[in-house]
Amino acid sequence: MTEKSEKPINPQAMQIALLDERLKRTRVAWNKGKKMSAEKRKKMSKRSYLRFKNPAERLKISLSHKRGDHIAGYAKQSDTLKKRYAEGDLVVWNKGLTKNDPRVEKYSSSLKGRKLSLTHRKNLSEAMKGRKAWNKGVHRPWLSILNKDPRYRSKMLKGLIKRPTAPENRLITLINTHHLPLRYVGDGSLIIGTLNPDFVHNNQKKIVEVFGRIYHDPVVSPFSVRSCLQEQPRINIYQELGYRCLVVWEEEIENEEKLLSKIKMFVGN
Repeated sequence: MTEKSEKPINPQAMQIALLDERLKRTRVAWNKGKKMSAEKRKKMSKRSYLRFKNPAERLKISLSHKRGDHIAGYAKQSDTLKKRYAEGDLVVWNKGLTKNDPRVEKYSSSLKGRKLSLTHRKNLSEAMKGRKAWNKGVHRPWLSILNKDPRYRSKMLKGLIKRPTAPENRLITLINTHHLPLRYVGDGSLIIGTLNPDFVHNNQKKIVEVFGRIYHDPVVSPFSVRSCLQEQPRINIYQELGYRCLVVWEEEIENEEKLLSKIKMFVGN
């Protein structure tokens, strides 16, 4: 007696079935679509304010947001939540959305131009200490070879960050207004060694770099700042390649008169 042959599994049909099942299990918030009165909002706001004013409550919340002794500041997910996400009971709000979706654009625009205070940055730095990078110890010899290729570096940098940044734009305006002999190359159009400077002199081997504290200052940055991104080591690298370098910190741009004098002295005007 011959065994009955099994039909091949259709992956697309299987995905659709799983999606339908997930949607059935997705829960709807009890207050979805309901409007809260101004009096109730005021009452809830006052209750939250009094709660956070209590030092014991603040400590309790702080401890509950720790994932471990070596990593602070991250909300801990219970096993129940992890299970619900895995089973599809809970779905992250931006799952399946593209960057052009109005909800994603709204969230993105709310973060643009956000400035962190020095205290906030220091707190972020302390919270990130001891956190192991996901790629630490991973050896990728092919990447080090590619990074030495100016064409690859230029292409990578152009797609990596939206340039010019806001501080760079302000400096571009200052340069154009006062006809300074500098041009913007921070979009990856010029690679010196393996580095991409922000501005270069039109006729001399002089470079101007615009640095922000969050990515270039190891004291306040929440990240581990590589040596080549720090002020003095970067100046030294350019010097070895035959260039002089001036570093402009983002807060210096606020005082345009003082900054203009500093740049003119550097370029020789």
